[in-house]
Amino acid sequence: MAMEATRLVTLEQELRTAIAENQFEVYLQPIVNQKNGGLLSAEALLRWHHPTQGKLAPAHFMAFLENSDMINEVGQFVLETVCRYLARCRSNKSFPDTLRISINVCARELYQQDFPEQVRAMLERYHLTGSCIELEITESVALQRITEAIATMDQLIALGLTFALDDFGTGYSSLSYLKQLPVQTVKIDKTFIRDVTQDYQDAAMVAFILAIAKTLNLKTVAEGIELQDQATWLSQYEHISLQGYLVGRPLPIPEFHDRWANP
Repeated sequence: MAMEATRLVTLEQELRTAIAENQFEVYLQPIVNQKNGGLLSAEALLRWHHPTQGKLAPAHFMAFLENSDMINEVGQFVLETVCRYLARCRSNKSFPDTLRISINVCARELYQQDFPEQVRAMLERYHLTGSCIELEITESVALQRITEAIATMDQLIALGLTFALDDFGTGYSSLSYLKQLPVQTVKIDKTFIRDVTQDYQDAAMVAFILAIAKTLNLKTVAEGIELQDQATWLSQYEHISLQGYLVGRPLPIPEFHDRWANP
């Protein structure tokens, strides 16, 4: 317990230093059309350039960050980085204006009283409409205080933003909750995709989620596509988008731009 306490104290100190010294960087991972591989949108992902441990993915620090007061500052950094990039893309016509970038939002951010106002102010600063941003929330985040969550989501939707339910299938997965939440997209968790060609239960679960999404007129994204067999299996279904290493790894924004922007 003492060792764990020491580790957490050290992590907090290092994260505060990371914020002060701009050690975080936003990467973008493409989400593509399963039929032609064309870019539909992208997800913003955080990377930490640790001075001694090198590049760290969110699994190494995000759980702690989301439970601290630092997440609001880091969240604003991600939002501003994305808005700045989108404004540049609009200016030089690098992408169609329909390009949307999704940003993960945790409970502390969603339930922060002035969160919608912060988002509105950022959009105004960069002369953007909310239609270029999608916010990703998990079931557990949305259901902590569902009435409050829906009210906040409605304010953001009024600005033009959309919502995606991330990691769908791993949380409560109640159809009544899915009906209540004003989401436009469900993202099928990679744990179901991983063995979809070998495990009939995973295949049945994916088929069920796709059927429900179609009935509710929701878009679907399959996460964690790493093998061609997975993409081939999903090709039997229409109106599903793909995200994963097979179609595109997360890249620093300049590299993402070079790879995916219009020539």
